[in-house]
Amino acid sequence: MTSNLFHRFPFLSIGVLWIAFVAHAQFIVVEKPVRSPIPNGAQTDFGGTAVGGATDLTFTIRNNGQGPDLTGLGITVDGANAAEFFLTALPTPPVVNLRGSTTFTVRFAPHSFGPKTATLHIASNDTFNNPFNIVLVGNGNQAPLLVLDLPVGFSDPVDFGPVAGGDQVSLTFKIRNLGDVPLTSANIGIFGPNMGEFSVSTPPTLPVAPQGSTTFTIQFKPIGFGPESAAFGINSNDPNSTQLVVGLMGFGTQAPFIVVEQPVGFPIPNGLANAVGQSFGTIQDGTESSLTFFIRNLGDSGLTGLNITLDGNDPTQFLVTANPVAPVSPQGTTSFKVKFAPASIGNKSAALHISSNDPLNTPFDISLQGNAFNAPPTLSLPGSPVIAEATGPGGALVAFSVSATDIEDGVLIPGVAPASGSLFPIGDTSVAVSATDSLSATTSGSFTVKVRDTTSPVSPVLATVTGQCSATVPVAVTTDAVAGVVTGTTSDPLAYTTQGTFTVHWTFNDGNGNSSTANQTVIVADTVPPVVPILATVTGQSTATVPVAITSDACAGLIRGTTSDPLV
Repeated sequence: MTSNLFHRFPFLSIGVLWIAFVAHAQFIVVEKPVRSPIPNGAQTDFGGTAVGGATDLTFTIRNNGQGPDLTGLGITVDGANAAEFFLTALPTPPVVNLRGSTTFTVRFAPHSFGPKTATLHIASNDTFNNPFNIVLVGNGNQAPLLVLDLPVGFSDPVDFGPVAGGDQVSLTFKIRNLGDVPLTSANIGIFGPNMGEFSVSTPPTLPVAPQGSTTFTIQFKPIGFGPESAAFGINSNDPNSTQLVVGLMGFGTQAPFIVVEQPVGFPIPNGLANAVGQSFGTIQDGTESSLTFFIRNLGDSGLTGLNITLDGNDPTQFLVTANPVAPVSPQGTTSFKVKFAPASIGNKSAALHISSNDPLNTPFDISLQGNAFNAPPTLSLPGSPVIAEATGPGGALVAFSVSATDIEDGVLIPGVAPASGSLFPIGDTSVAVSATDSLSATTSGSFTVKVRDTTSPVSPVLATVTGQCSATVPVAVTTDAVAGVVTGTTSDPLAYTTQGTFTVHWTFNDGNGNSSTANQTVIVADTVPPVVPILATVTGQSTATVPVAITSDACAGLIRGTTSDPLV
């Protein structure tokens, strides 16, 4: 009667029921959640649960009777899908009177899709509610099914093997989705004693379609020496993935240890904030200053992966001109060279970073500093002396090229005296050049213009001097660009009275060390015969004697005639 009343009026409070049935010995009440009684025979819905997943509900059993304790508690499940509803936590009897309580937990773990139902029976020593029945319902929802493939040849725990400190080894894992809906999340979490030395370097690509796959990569980078271990799990929308845990292990071997010195034997602290900085000193802008740094490996394994980069305020004004050579064996040394080449004035700084496989000092940071003061302009002068050939007595017009440049101002127009194109006298003339930049820095220079006379007087073509009986040679003259008219000299005679052909050797000297020569021919040739005399006729009576005939010649004077005829 009282049991039927409770079934009929489930909304009645427990207090009311306790008053109504105060004479009852034991009285079981089942609640879900706490303080929400379930009528005997009522239904409890687990809702939708992914196939392969599970949903837990906890129920509370109370004894609202005044009599003996509630004992004999036993729970069974039957019905169409009884195998998919099961207890994970049992109630603890006895349940004392006057509202003593215990709990039990039911798990819904559907094996397939669709609605599921079963009936749970609670046996007890409550004579009016034995058994206490609860209809269990739920729905099996579709779900992804995450399957993890370890790298080929590996088992759980996955062993990365020995790795030198600072080095790294990566292994690739495959995720396959054998479910019926996409795998939309797969968050990989690493935990365990040495979790900081294992990391996910490449996460999986999502979503993964049904029957599809993706990969992810885990990297082992030890920073210490000895065995290292951790594990990883995958949290995904596969309800069972939370149960997936894979161990990780590896062994950190001895590591390299980088020390940087400058100069050799003077270690530099690693870091930019607390480092005093390596100074290149103060130099003119446009010039260079270099420092050689030494890298020493004080560790127990090879120092590799050496790479140098520059950044900071003025990285372009510092340049690595010689790179270090890797690997550096334990206790070995290599070096690199940095050049400071400021393009403008003022304090300059940059940060130099050396990356390597040293796990504790990568990067190794060094502060670089330098100062540049204003460099005066640079003059570009012709080679000295500039040589020109005189073109007249006044010298020569000489053209030359002079220029000036400045790092800040670029091209400048220098002052030049005498200017290019001026008339320069014979001899050496100094040309003064100066240029001043916008910061009042001046550069002066000079060079010499040498005008010289190296051209000989003109070698004249001299006319042949001729004569019948004698010849007199006039003094020869010629011209010179600088000296004007030049009179020739000779050691030969200028008068000839002997018949024949003679040569006069002339020399023409301009007085500046230049001379020329010319030869002049002299011909003395008597080509006029003696005067043909008109001879008188010689007569006689019986004989006649012919006197020797005489005539005259312009050159020979009186000439006696000769004959082969008899004169008597």
